[in-house]
Amino acid sequence: MKLSIRNKLVMAFSASIIVPVALLCGFLGYNILQKSTERFIISTQNELRQVNAAINIFFQEAGYNVTRLAEHEAMLEADDTIPNYSKTTEKRKDDYAKIGGVTEKINKVLARVDAAHPGYVEVFMGTETGGFISSMESEMPAGYDPRKRPWYTKAVQTGAKTTLSDAYLSTTGDVTISIVAPIKSKKDSKLLGMTGLDVSLKGL
Repeated sequence: MKLSIRNKLVMAFSASIIVPVALLCGFLGYNILQKSTERFIISTQNELRQVNAAINIFFQEAGYNVTRLAEHEAMLEADDTIPNYSKTTEKRKDDYAKIGGVTEKINKVLARVDAAHPGYVEVFMGTETGGFISSMESEMPAGYDPRKRPWYTKAVQTGAKTTLSDAYLSTTGDVTISIVAPIKSKKDSKLLGMTGLDVSLKGL
C-alpha cells in the first residue's frame, strides 16, 4: 500500500522528533548511570577507608594494652605455682579467680582488661615454664602448652615489642588472631613469658 505524501511527511516529521529524543534519553540515561556508579564507588571507598581507620585504631589500642599488661608488676611475679597443663592427659577446667596466690592476682589484672573491652575474646598469659592463665574460667585441652601455640612461637621469633599472630583456632573455638607482648624481667631482661589478647575474626 502506497503512503500518501501527507503520511510520508508525518512519518518523516515524527522520526525527526523521536530519533533525537531517543538518542537524548539514551545519552542522559548513560550519564546518570555513570555518575551513579562513580558516586557508589566513591562512597564505598570512603566507607572502606573509615573501616580501615577504625580497625587500625582498634589494633593500636590493643597493642598498647598488651604492652602495659606485660609491664604490670603482677605479671612479673609469675612463678611455678601458675596452672600448667603441658603434662596433663585429660581436659582440665580451672577457675583462676579462686586458685589464690599469684594466679588469682594475675587473673584479676587480665579480667579487668577483658571486662573493659567487649571486642576481646580472651586476655591471657603463658609462661616460659609452660604455665597458663586466662581472664576467664577455661577448660584446657590435655597437654596444652602455651609455648607451642602460634601466638607464642611467633612472638618469640619476632622478638618485637608487640606481635600480631596469624589466624588460628583458639581453645574457645573461635578463629582468632592474637596481639602479644613479651614479659621480661626488670632485673636482667630475661623472658618470663607472653601476655596477649584474642580478637575474633567474626568481630572485625
